[in-house]
Amino acid sequence: MKNSIQILVFLMFSFLISCVNDDSNLRSVEELKLETPFGNKIANSTDELYQILNLNKEENIIKAIEFIGNDKSNAAIIKYINEFNEISNKAIVFGEFKLNSESIEYNHQDLGSITEGRKIGLSCADCADCELVAVYDEDTGVLEFECNASCCKLIVVISV
Repeated sequence: MKNSIQILVFLMFSFLISCVNDDSNLRSVEELKLETPFGNKIANSTDELYQILNLNKEENIIKAIEFIGNDKSNAAIIKYINEFNEISNKAIVFGEFKLNSESIEYNHQDLGSITEGRKIGLSCADCADCELVAVYDEDTGVLEFECNASCCKLIVVISV
C-alpha cells in the first residue's frame, strides 16, 4: 500500500512537471510569485532570484515557479529556459529535506546583503538532460530530491 501511494504521488508530480514543461503553460516572469504558500520568501525581486540561482539573465529565462510540500518541508521549483534553449530547473528548499544521489557536490555562495537568511539551492548537472526531481514522502512529510539520471551530479548550493 505504501509503495502504491508513493508511486501515485510520483506520477502526479511527473504529470505536473510535464504540464509545466509545455511552453504554452509557462507564465511570463512578471507573474511569478516569490513567496511560498508557507510564508518563505525566495527572493525580493526577479533580479534577485536570478542572482540567487546564479543564472545569467541574458542567457536564461525564468518561466515558472512551482511550490510543493508542507510547512515542515517545502520548496520552490524554478523552471527556466537555459542558454541551449532547453527547459531546465533548480529548487530553493526550506525546512527538512533528503538527498538521494550517488554524487553530491556542496558549494557555498556569498550573496552578501541581497538575500534574507540562508538559502539552500539544488540543481543537477554533468550530463545531457539532467533534471532535478522531487518526491514527497507522505509518511514523513519530507521532500526527497534526486537527479533523473545516474550520470548527473546533485549540486547543493548554500548561500551565506
